[in-house]
Amino acid sequence: MARLTNTGTYNNAVLGQYGSKLISGTAAVTPPTGYVFVALQAIEADFACSAAIRQNSTDFADIALRTIAKGQTVYGRWTSITGSSGDYAIAYLAPEV
Repeated sequence: MARLTNTGTYNNAVLGQYGSKLISGTAAVTPPTGYVFVALQAIEADFACSAAIRQNSTDFADIALRTIAKGQTVYGRWTSITGSSGDYAIAYLAPEV
């Protein structure tokens, strides 16, 4: 687990610079143990998010049943994201804190 006392480490965490996962199809995608998704970027076409589980149910964006425009990036903290058939997005990772 990263210590967020260093400004550089903190910036890496909030901007999702710990890697990413491609979300495609209708299966739920989850981050590796100890991580959450902190940004979601639609690629190729608009991304229809059919389900998303927020890390904290009141503090972060509820993107379930929303469409994210191609090229748009949405920030939050999610533990699971599900797309629709034929839609693609990149979900960026950061450590759980």
